[in-house]
Amino acid sequence: MARRFALSESSSLQDIEDAIAHQDEWLANMAPDHPDRSYVLDQASVSWQLKYNITNTRDDIEEAICKSQAAIHEMKPGEIDKGTIYGHLSVWLHLKSLVTGNLEHINDAISNGFSALDNEVHESERWWIAQQNLSTFMLDRIDLFPDGEHIRVAMDFFRGCLKLKGLDKLGSARLFARFGALLGKQYTYGGDIKDLEEATEIGYESIRMLPDPKFAGLEYANLGNTLYTYYQRTGQLTSLEEALRICREGIELETTSDHLQKAMMFCNYGAMIEAKCQRHREIKPAEAMDALNKALDQGLAALELIKQLPGSDAKERGIMAGNRESHILNMVGAWYGTKMKMTGALSWGQMGIKHLQNAQRLRQPDHPEYPRILANITHLLEVQHQILKAGGKPDDSLRKLHEAISIGTRAAETTPETDPARGERYKNLAQMLASKYLLTEEDDYSIQSKKHFAYVARLDSASLTSRIPSAMQAGLFSLGDGEIAEAHELFQSAISLLPVFHPQSLSVEDLQQTLGQISGLSSFAASTALEANHSAFEALQSLEAGRCIISGLSMSSKSDVTPLREKNKALADEYDGIRARLSEVSEQLNTASTYQQARARQQALLHELAAKEAEVRQLEGFEFFQLPLTEDQIKDIAKGGPLIAVNVTKIRCDAIIVAKEGIQLVKLTNMTYEDLEKKIAIFQTLGNESRRNAVPRRSTRKKGLASEALIWLWDVAVRPILDVTELTPSRRVWWITSGLAGRAPFHAAGCHTNGSTENTLSRVISSYASSIKTLWYGRANSLSSGLGRNMLLVTMRNNPPPHHDLVTEHEESAVKNVFGNTMEHLSQPDPETVLMSLPGHSFVHFACHGTSIAYNPSQSGLLLVKDGKAVMLTIADLERTDLKRGAVAYLSACSTAEQPDGKLADEAIHLANAFQTLGFQHVIGTMWGANDAAAGEVAKRFYERLTSKVTGAFMDSGEVAEALHDAMIGYKEAATVEGRNVLNWGPFIHIGI
Repeated sequence: MARRFALSESSSLQDIEDAIAHQDEWLANMAPDHPDRSYVLDQASVSWQLKYNITNTRDDIEEAICKSQAAIHEMKPGEIDKGTIYGHLSVWLHLKSLVTGNLEHINDAISNGFSALDNEVHESERWWIAQQNLSTFMLDRIDLFPDGEHIRVAMDFFRGCLKLKGLDKLGSARLFARFGALLGKQYTYGGDIKDLEEATEIGYESIRMLPDPKFAGLEYANLGNTLYTYYQRTGQLTSLEEALRICREGIELETTSDHLQKAMMFCNYGAMIEAKCQRHREIKPAEAMDALNKALDQGLAALELIKQLPGSDAKERGIMAGNRESHILNMVGAWYGTKMKMTGALSWGQMGIKHLQNAQRLRQPDHPEYPRILANITHLLEVQHQILKAGGKPDDSLRKLHEAISIGTRAAETTPETDPARGERYKNLAQMLASKYLLTEEDDYSIQSKKHFAYVARLDSASLTSRIPSAMQAGLFSLGDGEIAEAHELFQSAISLLPVFHPQSLSVEDLQQTLGQISGLSSFAASTALEANHSAFEALQSLEAGRCIISGLSMSSKSDVTPLREKNKALADEYDGIRARLSEVSEQLNTASTYQQARARQQALLHELAAKEAEVRQLEGFEFFQLPLTEDQIKDIAKGGPLIAVNVTKIRCDAIIVAKEGIQLVKLTNMTYEDLEKKIAIFQTLGNESRRNAVPRRSTRKKGLASEALIWLWDVAVRPILDVTELTPSRRVWWITSGLAGRAPFHAAGCHTNGSTENTLSRVISSYASSIKTLWYGRANSLSSGLGRNMLLVTMRNNPPPHHDLVTEHEESAVKNVFGNTMEHLSQPDPETVLMSLPGHSFVHFACHGTSIAYNPSQSGLLLVKDGKAVMLTIADLERTDLKRGAVAYLSACSTAEQPDGKLADEAIHLANAFQTLGFQHVIGTMWGANDAAAGEVAKRFYERLTSKVTGAFMDSGEVAEALHDAMIGYKEAATVEGRNVLNWGPFIHIGI
C-alpha cells in the first residue's frame, strides 16, 4: 500500500476526522501481523495531533500519544520509518508536557527524541529534524524546570551539534539561535558574563547565516534579549540601543501565526523600551514617560494576543502558555509601578498590583520566575509607602511598608544563590528595613538591615551596583555600632570592586549612570580608614581610587608616553597604536551598522592594551606604568608646593597635606559636614541675574552672610591647615577637593577688610586640582616645545532670549592689547566653529554665559548660538575633541569651575576640569557668577602680568597661577569700596600644574 495520507496543517477538522475514521477502519480490518500496521498507527497519531492543534483538547493529544506508542510496539524488524515514529512520539510528548508541566513527560520526549536520532541516517535531513526537535525540548525543559544538570546536558548536546557541518544555512541559523538562547539561560543561572558575550557572538552569527531575512524566526528575538541582558549587567547604553534595533527588525520581519511567540516578542521589546525610560527618568522625564507609555502599549498588545490563543482559560492553553502569560502580566504590572512612581498616582499602582496578582496565579511557587513576581509586588508596595508618607498618611504608609518587607523577604529568600537578582532583592529588602527602623526606632530592623547589606556586599553573584552601595551602607551601620575595623573592611572591599566595572568599555554617559549610585564612597572610605588608625597615605589612596574615574580614563587614553618612547620606541608606538584604535572603536559603537564588529574589536583591544601595559611594566623604571600612584610618586609631585586634600564627611573632617618630605594629617575638629553644608548654601547664592549664568538664579545674596561664611571657613579649615604647612619659596599650594569640600572657596577664605592678612590670598598662591592623578597627568604632559602666542577669543555679547546680553568689551580689549594680530576672534559662533578652531591655539578665552547641570554634568557647557538659537558647547562635545595640548584656557563665564552637587560630586565634572583633561596645562575658571566689569578688569591684569613674566618661548608652570593671584590682588587694591568685595574678584580660580 502507498505510505501516504493527504493531511496537512491546513486541513479542516472535518477532513481530519474523516481521515481518523478511515484509519480506524483500516486498522480494524488489518491483520495483527500486517507489515504496514505500525505505519498506519503512526499516521493515525499524526491525525490526532492535527486535530489537537484545532481543538486544543487534551484527550486528542493523549490519543495521539497512544497511537504512537502502539506504532512503536507494532514495529517489525527493518521498519524503514523507525526514526520518524520515535520522532512523532517525542513531539507529542513534548506538546503534552507544555500542557501538564510534568517533568516526566518532557524527559520521555527527550528520551524518544534520542531514539529518533539514533534511528536516522547520520546528518541526513530527517536526522537534523530530530536534532532540532531535541534542542527545542531541552530548552523548554530548562524553562519549565531550571536545573544545573539540565543546562549541562543541553550544553554538551549543542556543542556536539555545532561541530557538525552537514546542516543547510537556515538550519544552521536555527541551531545557532537556540544555542545563543541556551547560553543566555546559563548566564541567568550562573552569572558568568562570558556566557553573555559568547551568546552575543552566536546570535549575530545566527542572523548572518539566514539565507534570506524573510526566513527569520527567533534569531532576532534571541539576540535582542541577549543584548538587553548584557545592558542590564553592564549598564552599557549602546547595548540597549542595539537590542532595541535588533528587536524592532525582528518584529518587522516576523511572519509567524504563532500568537504566543509574537506576544513574547512584543513583551520583550516593551521591556527594552521601559529600560530606556528608567535610564532617562531623572535627566529627561518627558522622554522617559513617552518611552514608558510605548512599553505599556507593547505589553497590552501582547496580552491581547494571549487572549486569542485556543482555549477558554489558562488551564486549557497549557502550562507553557500560562507561563508566558504570567511573564507578560509580571512585566506589565512592574511597568505600571514605574508609572505610579513617575506620576505619584496610586491608581497606576493598583492596576499594577492587579496584573501581578494575576501573574502569581499562573505560576507555581517553586518556579524560578515566582520570586521576580514577588519582587515586583514588593517594589509597588514600597512606592505606595513613599507616596502615602509624602501625602501625610503615616499609618497607611507604614502598613504598606510592612507588607512590602514581608513579601520582599520571600522574594529574596526564594531567589537562587547564583541568580544575579538575589543581591538586588536583598539590597532592596535592607533599604526597606532601614526605612522602617527610622520610622519606628526598633533596633531589630536596624540589625536585620545591616546583616542584609553586609551579605550583599560579599555576594559574588550580585551586580556591582548592588554590592558597592550595600558595602557602603553596611559600613555606615558598622561605624554607628562602633565596629570600626569591620566598617573599614567593608569600605575597602567596595573600593577594590571599582576596577571590576571595566570602565574602559563604557561611555561617559554609562559611567555617570553607574557612578551616580556610589556617590561618596571614596570620602567615606578615607574617613573610615583614619578612624581605624590607618595612615594618611592609605586614606589618600581611597580618595584617589574612588574620585574622578571618568576623567582618569580620558587621561589614561591621552597620557604622554615620551619617556617610554625614549626607553623603547617600538613598544611605545605599539601602545599608542592600541589606544588610537580603541578611541576609533568607541565611536563606532554608536553606529548600528558597526556595533557588533566594534564591540568585538573593543574587547580584543582592551585585552591587548592590558597585555601591553603588563609588558611595559617589565621595563626598569616603568614598574608602575598606568597603575595608581605610589607614595613616593605623590610626594614627588609636591616638590613644587604642598598638596592639600580636604575630605569632609559626616564621620569626620580632615586635611591630608602632602609635601616632598612626607604626608601629614590635620584633623579639622571645628568643622562639621552640616556646618559646611550650610555655608555652601550661602556660597551658592553668589551669582545673580546680571552675571554670566545660562540658568539665571534669583539673587538672595547677603554680603554680610557671605563674609561671615568666608571667615568661618578660614577659622575652621584654612588657617589650621596653613599653620602647619611648610611652604616652598613659590608659596604655591594645590587644594585637592571633591564632594562637598569641592564646592568651598578655600582660595577666598578669611577676612578681606582693609589691612587684614587673615585670609588665604595673603598667605599662599592657590591652585585647585580634582585629584592628585589629574595633577600628575598635567605635569607628565606639560608642553615640551616652544609656546605659541596664538589666542582664540570667543565672545557672546548678544544672546538669544531668555539669556541677557553681556558686556565683553573689557575682555576683548585686554586680549587684543596683549595678543594683537596673533589672536583669532570668534564673535557669536556656533559650537562646531569653536571645536574646529580649538586645536590650533595655545591660548583660548571664553567670555559668555555658562551653566552647570548637576544631574548630568557632561551636558554642562558654554552658551553659544546657531541659526539664531541658543546652543551649548558641552563637556561631552569637548571630550570628543582631539586636542594635543594647550597652554591656557580662560573661562570667563558663570560657574565654569563650580563642583556639581548631587550623585556625581566625586567625579568633579565641570568645564574647567574638562579643559584640563582636554590638554590645557592651565585653566582659569569661576566658582560663581562673574561680574562683567570685574571679569574684564581681572582678565586685563592677568594677561598683562602673564606676558610681562613670560619673555621667551617657554612659560614656567607657576607663572599662570601667580599672574591670576596678582591680578586679583591688583583689582582688589585698585577697586572702589564696592568693587573690593570678594564677590567680585573671588570667583576666579586657577586649575592646573
